[in-house]
Amino acid sequence: MVAAYWRGEITLRKLRVLVQGLPPGGAAFRAVRGHGWTEAHYLAAELIDAVNAGTTATYRAAAGGKRVRSARPYPRPGGEHATRLGDRGERSSEEVVAYLDSLKSA
Repeated sequence: MVAAYWRGEITLRKLRVLVQGLPPGGAAFRAVRGHGWTEAHYLAAELIDAVNAGTTATYRAAAGGKRVRSARPYPRPGGEHATRLGDRGERSSEEVVAYLDSLKSA
């Protein structure tokens, strides 16, 4: 698409329309947002949290005064509960490789 614009085959307006029509969750979408979550993903996470809250409330009502722990919110991209894949903390690459090698079966 961009090459066609630079060659003069399409206008800038046509390029913008084509880019805006790209599917959510695609590579361009992820590049702009930093993740592939669409509104449907966020709604599903909200539903999971709502079900967990209802389940926790039911357990608390039936617990008879016993302490019941609340469920953690479903992790979302960029949120405080988001997990970072590939985070090795303070370890160097060599230490990580050595650890993984130690897990190999002989």
